[in-house]
Amino acid sequence: SLLPSLNRFKLDTVAKALGVSLKNHHRAVDDAACTAEIFVKFLSMLKDRGIETLDQLERLGQMTPEMIGKLPTYHAILLAKNDIGRMNLYRLISLSHLTYFNRRPRIPKTELQKHREGLILGSACEAGELFQALLRDRPKDEIARLAEFYDYLEIQPLGNNEFMIADEKIPVQGFADIEKLNRRIVKLGEEFHKPVVATCDVHFLNPEDEVYRQQMEASGADELLDHAPEQAKSLLERVGIEAVDYRKLLTLSPSDFFKEIWGAVRERVRMPLTVFGSVLGIILLCSLLDCLRISLWDGTLNTVFTAVSVVCIAAAIASPIIDCITTTARAIEDCSTFLLSFIPVFSSVVTVSGQPVTATTYTAFLFMACQIVSQIVSGTLVPLMGIYLAFCITGSLAPGLDVAAVSRVIKSTVSWALGLLLTLFVGLLSLQTMVASGSDTVVSKTAKFLIGSFVPVIGGALSDAFAMTQGYMRLLRTTVGAFGILIALLTFLPVFLQTTAWYLAVNLTSAVSEMLGIKPIAEILKSSSATLGVLVAVILCFALLVIISTSLVLMTSMGV
Repeated sequence: SLLPSLNRFKLDTVAKALGVSLKNHHRAVDDAACTAEIFVKFLSMLKDRGIETLDQLERLGQMTPEMIGKLPTYHAILLAKNDIGRMNLYRLISLSHLTYFNRRPRIPKTELQKHREGLILGSACEAGELFQALLRDRPKDEIARLAEFYDYLEIQPLGNNEFMIADEKIPVQGFADIEKLNRRIVKLGEEFHKPVVATCDVHFLNPEDEVYRQQMEASGADELLDHAPEQAKSLLERVGIEAVDYRKLLTLSPSDFFKEIWGAVRERVRMPLTVFGSVLGIILLCSLLDCLRISLWDGTLNTVFTAVSVVCIAAAIASPIIDCITTTARAIEDCSTFLLSFIPVFSSVVTVSGQPVTATTYTAFLFMACQIVSQIVSGTLVPLMGIYLAFCITGSLAPGLDVAAVSRVIKSTVSWALGLLLTLFVGLLSLQTMVASGSDTVVSKTAKFLIGSFVPVIGGALSDAFAMTQGYMRLLRTTVGAFGILIALLTFLPVFLQTTAWYLAVNLTSAVSEMLGIKPIAEILKSSSATLGVLVAVILCFALLVIISTSLVLMTSMGV
């Protein structure tokens, strides 16, 4: 209730949302200090809401659809055994999509109990609540309560849950542990007189689709969503993309996508509009006082009047601009971290699909962008924007101190550096990719010719099989590449919208102040607008580095 915008409540996530420092996460002393600061902030937030007793706090924590939408979810099987069950199933589906939807449809147990008549409930797969409780070794009474809740229990073949063995976070060491879990479920069925059903976990209908799924798992592409920045992941899940799957990308609804973007625009425009109104009020007040100054007093108070007006404007806009600077640096850092997982996966898929030279070029250049460009932008250019803003405010407060030249040097340095980085990177990558694509085409066609010509009897069949496998790999390559572009876009879209909204708001107030002849205020607003303009350029620069480089690889490989 205190942090409604968050979907996860890990310590570092909550600390970031509240602006609490957490320098050495997982170090006991730092985690404890951070937790204490968060608690103090929560107390202050509760006080602001007028909550002073435990009863009031309990009422605040009562479940609402929004809160239910953020709870952990589990799988379950719902089967209708008659017409009443069919109607109840329809009701539950409607409720899950219209009332409790958050990233995915949800059915709270209270609603399930209310509309349970005519339904048969199964405990589902390893993602079911019962299996997860056994896996986490929950108390016997909790497991008994869960077993009683379902009409039948479910177990699956060992191969379906084999992935748990490789996952270090899951306490399963081998097939023996999975067998033990299955036996426990069978024993629970006997104990509580529940049928136990052995089912399977189907992920594809056509046998040839197995190649695609195997390559998806072998390349690590199916785990890319776990490495995506939280904000991008949240936006993807809200439009129905919960996995790296070409079917999900093909069925992505433009209306749903733009609806989410419009929601993000509205959310980020609210604060700039509020500050725009405040700054506009200050400008109009200053204009009025400037007119009265001539008739009420002479020019002796002019310096004080100017300083006060500049300080008022600086107090209104400095904090949001600094927030834009830090948010930009954080977005670049988050995207760089994702790329460290994405680049090896995408490059391996490109290599296996018959483009080893292109993959090597892409890896080298984009890794360079991750390391060098992100360090330059987040470590040098973005802080320079803060210094530039500070110089501009200082110059407005001290008219005798001419810092305009220094400000212009900082601005031009950042602008030239961005232009140079983007031009060099895209130009070199374009040349290298075109040459590499030609080399890959020769290698691929030569391989097909050699297989078809020199392998006796079955050479033609092997050549066809090679072509079919490459077709699946090209599909996987396009899917992974499109997913990477989408993540980069959604990582920078929120901060781009936020910074652009502030840029437009500050530009408008600057135009009004200049029209009314309030020169000191106009100067500081122009400087602030320039700062935000360069930040927009920084965001676009890094986003385009990722999007253009990945798009080049996808486009030049179409003919391979």
